[in-house]
Amino acid sequence: MEILPILSPHPVDTTIFIFRVKEGEEYRTYGHFSDITALTLLKKMVTPDPRAPGISEETYQELVRVYGMKLTLKKVDVGGPTIHGDAEDFINDPSDQLVLSHTTVPLNPRQLEIGQQAQFGDVSVLIAEKSE
Repeated sequence: MEILPILSPHPVDTTIFIFRVKEGEEYRTYGHFSDITALTLLKKMVTPDPRAPGISEETYQELVRVYGMKLTLKKVDVGGPTIHGDAEDFINDPSDQLVLSHTTVPLNPRQLEIGQQAQFGDVSVLIAEKSE
């Protein structure tokens, strides 16, 4: 299993994790995007001055790329700005399965068009058990 940590700008230092494992000739991937920040808020943080508080345009564009990665299963924080993610950032997400999480309220109809809400006890099998 391989693990890719990616810095996530957030009021408390946090990391996005992408896990992958090869199954046959293909990779199965899982992205854990907890404590991310909405792209609309991150865009407001872009500054051309590397000495000023904020992030560079390059950092912003890299986060746009990371948020848009196609994964087998992606679980994302949609607790809402200002310190959490936004389901709208994943509207065209190419992942096979997109789970919206990290919120204390039920997802609204718009969010449920974008992704799904896991229920307690739900299971997603990424790697089939090998039979002998």
